[in-house]
Amino acid sequence: MPKNKDQKGPARDYFFFFKYSKDYDIHYNNDPLCRDFWQKYEVPTTIDPNRTMIKEWVEMLNDEKMPVSGYHLAVPIGEMDIQTPFKLRSALTPLASFKISKLLTEFYGVCIVLTDTFEDFKESFDSAHGNDNVMFSSSGNYGDLRSYLEIAFIKGPSSTITTDHLIHNSVHQWCSGDVPNFVQTKITTLQSRRDWSDWPEDELHCFQAKFSGLKFDEFVKTTPDPSSEQITAPIQAPSTSSTKQNYCNKNPASFTHIRTNEYVALNPLHLGPVGSNKASFETSVRDDIFAPVFQWVKAAYRSPDEIRFPSAKSPWPHQMGFLTSNVPHPKKTQVHLVHPSSDASIVHQYEFLIMVEIDSHSNSASYYAAKGDRSRLLAQAAFIVRFINVTLNSADFCLPIFWIFYHRVMNGYKTSFSLTDNHSRAHFHLRLLNACDPYYRHLSEIQHMICAERWLALNNMDFNIVDEGSLNARAMKRQRVDSTVSVTDEGTSFST
Repeated sequence: MPKNKDQKGPARDYFFFFKYSKDYDIHYNNDPLCRDFWQKYEVPTTIDPNRTMIKEWVEMLNDEKMPVSGYHLAVPIGEMDIQTPFKLRSALTPLASFKISKLLTEFYGVCIVLTDTFEDFKESFDSAHGNDNVMFSSSGNYGDLRSYLEIAFIKGPSSTITTDHLIHNSVHQWCSGDVPNFVQTKITTLQSRRDWSDWPEDELHCFQAKFSGLKFDEFVKTTPDPSSEQITAPIQAPSTSSTKQNYCNKNPASFTHIRTNEYVALNPLHLGPVGSNKASFETSVRDDIFAPVFQWVKAAYRSPDEIRFPSAKSPWPHQMGFLTSNVPHPKKTQVHLVHPSSDASIVHQYEFLIMVEIDSHSNSASYYAAKGDRSRLLAQAAFIVRFINVTLNSADFCLPIFWIFYHRVMNGYKTSFSLTDNHSRAHFHLRLLNACDPYYRHLSEIQHMICAERWLALNNMDFNIVDEGSLNARAMKRQRVDSTVSVTDEGTSFST
């Protein structure tokens, strides 16, 4: 199988499997075999690695040494782990299923766990993690997905989400007091100047001249500042912190293209005014603001095929959705999995970089009518934040959101930027670039795989799966959770 230019690891046409047994696990056996239990298999040329899941491949093997029934989950294994006695380290993550393409480029083997060996596996895994609270999921297993029912958004029979629905679902604006540290860090990142300190001087002079009427150094840092922590790094700079996920395009041949696209996306004077014709306002905002940001994001990320900018009429990518219920305490058959669309959102794999709604009403006097768009945006953002936190057993995921109301960008209940004022609009563009920067992503590669598995499992459940707008009313029940999602004046959703 030829290697794709965007693949980051060794592309192979073979893979290693082994069927889990306590006899091979150093947790149970102090002198286990090292590699003798690994079985090498070639990838059939008749399958598409981008569409075939690992579970399907295992079933295709039909080998007596490998399971053909009783499959429960699998653990992707790195190169070093297949050369040593098998040990369940905390960095290894069990998943129900995942695409072959990920394994062929990022891992070397996979440990297959059957139902009858799962308890042995779980004891060893819990020991490696030091607790008994690890969530093991398998597609179609209701018990493993119960926590997602608890975050389903209660909206009743109404087709419109209102402010009352937000309050009822603990989605509130943060009005007073200090926000949590991880939220303040996100806000600081959004507000920080772009670091162009390593850009060629001739390019800087050229771009600076085109910022006529705007203070260039208000948006851009052209000299290194060793006295302060770097918030937004140059695209080619390596990440030095394990908490920063670096998905940067490090190909030197791309740097000029990346820099040009960043300048275009930042400078509103280059892009020109947003169309004043209200009939085309949404299209104009997408084309004049978000499309240039999308072009920069595709250039800046090492794998542009993993970036999505769906049309306003297309559902969220990768079957990601929004769980809703009509009344509290849902059962799985009483929940709707809605596949919504967003006006101008940008997504990297399974992480929203930004979530955006553009109002669809006729004029500024329709502010209160347009609040339905805003409430829907807040509800969907709150659910995505809670989904990530539940999936990763975390509480610090931040999602930048923007509501654009007739030439104004609204965050929370405040007007933050005017799109008719170049200075204000440039600050909005700055925040879009910082929100989408590949240097500061929240999800790691393995966390993307976990999210992919959970969305696959949720889409395989017997929910009432519908497109947005066709949701019908059914009696449902839901169990409340003690979780609040807040919105700061920078438009960042977070869970506490």
